Amino acid sequence: MIHRRRPVNVAIGLVVLVLLFLFTLLTTRSERAPTVNLLKNGGFEQGFRFLPECGMVGNAWGCFTNDDAAIYGAVADTWSPVVKEGRYSQLLSINIRQPGIPPNRVIGIYQTVSLVPGQTYTLQMYGIIRNGDNDPDPWRYRVEWGYTIGDDTNWRHVAQWHELPWNRYDAMTSPGPLNAFATQLTAPAARITLFVRLRAKWGTWPRQVTLNLDDVALLGPPPEEKAQSPKTPVPSSQATPPATPAASEQGTGDAPITAATASGDCTGPNLLHNGDFEEGFEQGVIANGWSFFTNDQMASYSFHDTPNFSQGTNDLHGQFIGINTQGFRTSSPRRYAGIAQSISNLRTGATYRLCMWGILKVGLPVPVNDKDEFRAEWALVPGVDIDPETVETWTPIPWPLEDWEGKTVYSYTATLVAPSEQATLLIRLWKMSDAVDREGDLILRAVHLSPVTPKAPGFACTYTVQPGDTLGAIALAYRTTVADLVQNNTLDNPNLIIVGQVLRVPCVQEKAQDP
Repeated sequence: MIHRRRPVNVAIGLVVLVLLFLFTLLTTRSERAPTVNLLKNGGFEQGFRFLPECGMVGNAWGCFTNDDAAIYGAVADTWSPVVKEGRYSQLLSINIRQPGIPPNRVIGIYQTVSLVPGQTYTLQMYGIIRNGDNDPDPWRYRVEWGYTIGDDTNWRHVAQWHELPWNRYDAMTSPGPLNAFATQLTAPAARITLFVRLRAKWGTWPRQVTLNLDDVALLGPPPEEKAQSPKTPVPSSQATPPATPAASEQGTGDAPITAATASGDCTGPNLLHNGDFEEGFEQGVIANGWSFFTNDQMASYSFHDTPNFSQGTNDLHGQFIGINTQGFRTSSPRRYAGIAQSISNLRTGATYRLCMWGILKVGLPVPVNDKDEFRAEWALVPGVDIDPETVETWTPIPWPLEDWEGKTVYSYTATLVAPSEQATLLIRLWKMSDAVDREGDLILRAVHLSPVTPKAPGFACTYTVQPGDTLGAIALAYRTTVADLVQNNTLDNPNLIIVGQVLRVPCVQEKAQDP
């Protein structure tokens, strides 16, 4: 009996060993580091910032160019044919506008990333090359990638540049599908700096080439995080106090801003989201609720949050818009940059009032020789997702161009008629001339759009509030209603009237007597 049972015991033991092996294998596989994109903002959906070397560059990325021999530009592109997915792609451009430009002009972006040494990673990206010339040379523009070891962000130290097999050059206005690229990279160190660049091989002029990049990824396991010793909690009595707002620069324009929305002309509900710019900015660049636009090339454009020229403790933020041709050898007239917001539930044909507060000034310490070189404009057009190039109804905002030291905040009010139930408000800074070494800045402190409520007839007389008065008693005395008094006096709070306050009331021959 004992000899007969040994094979069974052996079989059971083998099954147990196999199960233990499979469990260990599956557990080991499940504990392997996941494959993730180690590049930050590789899809360019986490915002952009202005870098003087290039222009608008995706957050977490740096940029580089050869020098100022050609005109280089970087833009947050929102044109759907050149966006892989989401709202944005990174546009890089090289513009050769004059003879004598050296060959091999480059513009690119870079980012430093931590890896696992010896581990294999997948580098992938999408992009498209567009050009504005008819040169038959099929190799005149190249996209290349390379890296340096560690935190070395000098693109000239890249040991080897690798060409992407993107040999199709599309027209500027009729791009084809985006090209895809993927390759393997074995991590040579714990940290590398990855570079991607556009290269114009020849200095032939006039030439213009753009590269749109999107969904740039370095896929693989992340490095293991080192354990950190726990931090000792800081007692609440030692907590860091909140930051003190920057000192206000009180303007002396037509109507300084107040917290709520300002003058009596704009006391109704603001139909614009984040019209006072106090509800946050996307990556510190564009105010939440707003989008931005430019007409690209031949200038640098900048957008960011600014506390400058604030109008009190409730006005800490403003939308900065800038156009800069400093360092450019040539430029073009009619450059613009602006912000836009779509508005719903308007009443077609109804009257609305638009109010704005801001300052228009030069951004460089140079004399203002042409007062019309920079100006601000607005337009309200029917529909959403409006292309600014198609707008023909721009209205000038008559703010004077302040000099470098200017601090005057001006107001602006306009009455308009809603063209449709859905419309888009656009506000832009406009550079008229092709002058170089110039910068214009538009700082918007608040924008307010509210319906105009028609006044009821007969409120042509006035009454001065006396001690003990209430709005209900006044309404009864003048044979009207509290609602009509609120409407005709644009009162925010019907329960708050002040002794000495002058109210518009109906003109009745004899005031009604209290019962």
